[in-house]
Amino acid sequence: MKQIKNIKNTNKIIIFVVIFALLIFLITMKTFADGNVYEINNFDELLEMAELSRQSGHQNDTYILKDDITITEEDQEKINNSSVKYLSFGSSDYPFKGTFDGKNHTISNLKYESTLDPKTDTGLFSYTGEGAVIKNLNISNADIQADYRGGIIAGYSEGTVFENITIKNSHLFVAAANNVLSLITDGGIRGGAIVGEAKNSVLYNCTSIDTMVNTNNTSAVAALSGKGLYLGGLVGTSVSTTIEYSRVEGGLVKEYYDVAVGALGGNTLYVGGIVGQMKEQSKVIDSYSTAELNYYCATYVSVGAGNTGNIGGIAGAMFRKSK
Repeated sequence: MKQIKNIKNTNKIIIFVVIFALLIFLITMKTFADGNVYEINNFDELLEMAELSRQSGHQNDTYILKDDITITEEDQEKINNSSVKYLSFGSSDYPFKGTFDGKNHTISNLKYESTLDPKTDTGLFSYTGEGAVIKNLNISNADIQADYRGGIIAGYSEGTVFENITIKNSHLFVAAANNVLSLITDGGIRGGAIVGEAKNSVLYNCTSIDTMVNTNNTSAVAALSGKGLYLGGLVGTSVSTTIEYSRVEGGLVKEYYDVAVGALGGNTLYVGGIVGQMKEQSKVIDSYSTAELNYYCATYVSVGAGNTGNIGGIAGAMFRKSK
């Protein structure tokens, strides 16, 4: 009887070992399916991973920041001379869909220089897609310039979670596309310290401290080119997006728009302490802003056109059951 009992115990152990091995195998297979895992210890590795993230087969990779990184002038030259030209993860062709865990480290002096001809969707992440997670990250002294749409963390996000992110003492400038001569229309602007435009995304415990988000545009002639210009302390435009337990402390959100001659082309400026524009049941929950908000707009010669502006402590504009 004792021998039979020992055999049963041995069988149980074997079964347990097999199940455990199978679980390890499944977890490993899932890791490979979800993408590779990379650790980032310094600037050179950060730039290398940004380049890698824009290549086919790397959309679902995971990046773990292991230390604070301060980008020097020498580092900026490396960016300028690199194949990517600016330090951004993902692209419209290959949206970032993985995980970036900053482990509460800080990236300082992130810059996108105007001498490089500003692009759409500039930021640490250019374009993020379904399933992306960006968390536990601090950004300090960033200076980002974008054309049409941009954010310090991301230019455009879809199905993305931004969690435990702090931006401090930074600046985002967004220029309207074709803002010298707008004969038909242009897309206006979308800009926010966290993300320029967020769709089906979530921002949780995100903070902007003493950061400026602004635009300064002049059109010589605007004909049939009325558009919306949306700037927010955290998000430019939110579409079916939730912003929760987040804050903007100090700083400035400002729009300046001049049109010399306007014909049926009035522009509308929207400035929000948290978000410039809320659409399609977007929500702001348990969040606040103490940022300074202002705008200036003018049309010097107008034929049926005029620039107008709207300011809101939380949102510049709300549409379609947003709250």
